[in-house]
Amino acid sequence: MLDLFCATRMELIDLLLEAGEDAIRKHVTVNGVKLCPHTGTPYSVLYIIQEFIEHDNHHKAQSQHFLKLRAQCKAGAVHEEVFNEPAGDEIF
Repeated sequence: MLDLFCATRMELIDLLLEAGEDAIRKHVTVNGVKLCPHTGTPYSVLYIIQEFIEHDNHHKAQSQHFLKLRAQCKAGAVHEEVFNEPAGDEIF
C-alpha cells in the first residue's frame, strides 16, 4: 500500500513538473468557485496542491501517532484496550 502511495505521488510530481510553472499558477475554477471560501485566495493548481500537502501532513501525523501507540502497546506501556478503542479524529 505504501509503495502504491509513493508511486502515485511520484506520478503527480512528474505531471506537475511537465505542466510547468505558468500552468500551475493559472487561476482555475473548482466546482464553479473561483476563490477559496476560507482565505479568499484565487484557486490555482498550485494552491490546491499546497492544500493537498497540508492534508497529507495531517494524515502523516495521524499515522505516526498510531504507530507510536502500537509500539507502546507492544512494549506494555499502553493497555491493549486503549489501543483498540474507537479512535477519534486525532488518530484517524
